[in-house]
Amino acid sequence: TVVSSVKGSKFGIISFKGDAVVSVPITEDTLAIESYLGSVSSHIITTPGTNQEKAIKLALKSFSGNHFNKRVILLISDGEALDGDVFTQATDSVNSETPIYSITAGTQRGANIKIVDDYVKNSQGKVVISRSDPEQFKNLSDLTYGKHYMLQESQVISAVTKEILGMQQNLSGDG
Repeated sequence: TVVSSVKGSKFGIISFKGDAVVSVPITEDTLAIESYLGSVSSHIITTPGTNQEKAIKLALKSFSGNHFNKRVILLISDGEALDGDVFTQATDSVNSETPIYSITAGTQRGANIKIVDDYVKNSQGKVVISRSDPEQFKNLSDLTYGKHYMLQESQVISAVTKEILGMQQNLSGDG
């Protein structure tokens, strides 16, 4: 995983749907991060919708005041935004020198979202189809000097890890 490969870094996790919450505060404890990732489910937040704007805003607030450390937001979602405007946070991200690396999951064709023995339904009781929007994430990453990946790319985790390790080398003067 990215977490276990990038030594000496701190990670945090923000979970989001219609709302965003700090699930794991920024920490060097990679076991806490990996443990949480192993237990993630769609039941964590019950607020309906998808609001990446709130997730990015909360992520930016979560960083400490030390600007000597390189900051990166790794945003993983289908890219479909049902609430908020993800681009309103792009300026804050650029101003704080925090690139957004995005990973789009899912397909543009779409799929139902299974929860236990049923599927997510809208307020009218109809099954929701979640469709990915990779173009939105690509534009966001480009605007914030990050990079965009598709989850189904064969080496996505190693590519993201390599990018973050490259940032560390540039900061330390190595490489």
